[in-house]
Formats: sequence, structure tokens, C-alpha cells
Amino acid sequence: MPKPSADRETRAGLSAFQSSAERWLDETCELFPEHASRLGFHAYDGLLGANTPAERKRHIRLLEETLAAVEQMPGPVFTGDDRLDRRGLLARLRMDLLFERDLERWRTNPQSHCDAAVGSVFELVARGGKITGALPAIESRLAKIPGFLAAGAECLRRPDPLWASLACQSCEGAVEFLGGLSGELERHSQKPRRTASLVRGAAQAFRDFESTVRRLRTGPEGGFAIGRERFEFLIRENLGLDLSLPEARSLGEFQVARQEFLLARAAKKYGRKTARELIDEAADAWDPGMPLIDAYRRATESVKARLRKAGTATVPEGDTLR
Repeated sequence: MPKPSADRETRAGLSAFQSSAERWLDETCELFPEHASRLGFHAYDGLLGANTPAERKRHIRLLEETLAAVEQMPGPVFTGDDRLDRRGLLARLRMDLLFERDLERWRTNPQSHCDAAVGSVFELVARGGKITGALPAIESRLAKIPGFLAAGAECLRRPDPLWASLACQSCEGAVEFLGGLSGELERHSQKPRRTASLVRGAAQAFRDFESTVRRLRTGPEGGFAIGRERFEFLIRENLGLDLSLPEARSLGEFQVARQEFLLARAAKKYGRKTARELIDEAADAWDPGMPLIDAYRRATESVKARLRKAGTATVPEGDTLR
């Protein structure tokens, strides 16, 4: 039977961990409301983060302080789910510090800014339910996108050439997405002209961000590479696997070969064409018969229904999976 003092130490350790975790989550949601919204905290649905260099540095301080606090909590105090929670949070904090502080991806990867902006709108549109209910939050984010992207442009320093190119493509895709979305939003809006103006303003912000990225002096080719030591660190922290780089490569090559074998075997059922030829033909012939956003919604609802029926995912009571 544990001694009372050990019981007190356990309770104190768990309480300290809960406080640190809650502070980290609350402040992270304030800094990145677009991510908080995606996690199901709908109070943040109409918000976007400031996305300034100062806010990014504030995030780094939060990560450093939380990591230091959690690492100082004695490991033996945590058992069962509490141990897994602590381990999961430590992994998240260490990985975030690698990308935010050490590699400064918010400076070298412009795609992270434009993807966050367009994703914040796409997530609300694709969530499901009637567009009318989501319209105020969508319009609010549309109005905030110009400031968000302007702040993101201030963050950039010698971006990686590949990421800069991908960011420009993402901006072009965002403009196309907004153009296709505008009509649907206007149909559900009580002030369609205002809604159309918000969409145009957001689309122009993506064009301006793309122009800024194209003008920037880029860093060296291959700047996205992180090296063997950091790659093995990510394997350990993100996956919980103690694999060296050669082991991970060998495992990956084995899985690729296995999938190629299975595809080739399946393709034989359809004649002499290769799996790639069959897949390309199916992709070319595919017609959803509806706008892509509607097809996405239908597929998402189907997956959610199957998850609920099979009970393969934990769904909190009252959660609609939207």
C-alpha cells in the first residue's frame, strides 16, 4: 500500500502537469485560433491569429517554458494514461521547438502562411451542415486574411526555393478556390455585395502574398533538409520508434515494394494494363457529378458515419464530428 506522502506527491505531480498542459493549450489556441477551431473549439471559428514575428516569438517562449516545467516533473509519478499524456505532450513540445525555434520554418516556408489562411476558410466550408450557419465565421476570416498574409510576409527571411515555388502554386489555388466559393456564399448572404467584396479582398491578398514571395531572395537549394540526427529525432519523438535512418529507409523501401507487388497483382484482374495506367484512366474518367466541395462533404459524412457505426474512433458524448 503506497505511503500517504507518495500519494500526495503523485497528486501534486498530476496537478502540476494539468496546469502546465492547460496553460499551453489555452495560449496556443489564442495564438493560433485557426488551429483551435479545427480541434473543435468553435469559439475561435471566426478568428485568425496575428501571425506576426512577435507572436511567433511568444509561441517559442511558451514552448520553452512548458517543456522546462514538464521535464522537471518526476516520471515515476505518471502511470497509465497519465504517463502517455505526459509523453505525448513532451513529444509535441520538442517537435514544435525544432520547427519553430531551431529551423524557423515560419521564416523559410511561405507555404505555411498561405495554407493556414485558405485552410481556415476551407475547414469551415467543408465542416458540414448548412452554409448559412457558418457564413458569419467565414466572412470574419475572409476579412482577416489580408492582415494575416501581410504579417506572414513580414516573417519571411530567405525562404527555401522549393517551398517558395509551392507557396506561389498554393496562392494560385487559393484564388481559384475563392472564386468558386464566392457564388455559393453570395446566395446564402443577406448582404451579397459585401460578401463578394470580402472574397475579392481575400483573393487579392493571396495575389499580393504571391508577388512578395516571388520578389524575395531565396535561401540555398535543399534548405528544407534537416539532416540525419534531426530526422532520427523526429522518428523517435513523433512515432515513438527507436529506429536509425538506415533502418527506417529499409522499412520504407520494403513497404513500397510490397505495395507495388499488391497493385501489380490486382491489375492482372483487369487485363494487361499496368496499375498506373488503370489508376490514371480512372482518374481521367472520374466525374463527381457535383461541385468538388459538395463531393468532399458527402465523402466526409460517409466516413464519419462508418466510424460511428464501427466504433473504431472515440467520439466524446454530444460530438457531431463536424
